Amino acid sequence: MAKNAPALTRRQRADRVKREEAAFFNEMREKCATNGELQFILPAILQILPIDRE
Repeated sequence: MAKNAPALTRRQRADRVKREEAAFFNEMREKCATNGELQFILPAILQILPIDRE
């Protein structure tokens, strides 16, 4: 952040990220469309049991 630059609002920062990272968001949208939400489910080996079950 520059000393003399005005602070950006949350909306301005979000718009900047959308603009600068458009390729990333397009790729994620495409992956979700083709693979569905199953790609975001953790494998069973990475899941941790609740404390009361140990």
